Amino acid sequence: MIGLSHYLILGAILFTISVVGIFLNRKNIIILLMSIELMLLAVNINFIAFSHYLNDIAGQIFVF
Repeated sequence: MIGLSHYLILGAILFTISVVGIFLNRKNIIILLMSIELMLLAVNINFIAFSHYLNDIAGQIFVF
């Protein structure tokens, strides 16, 4: 079964990839924007994971 830690690890990996993308590609604006979008996706995954784990709808409301 997929637990909370799996989603948090996925969010951390996506966030790390996006930070590396921001620092390595400062000249290409499209890759910079895609890295920022990936960062926001990682934060949204964490919101959804904590919302599901705590049985609270507030995290899902913030995401959507």
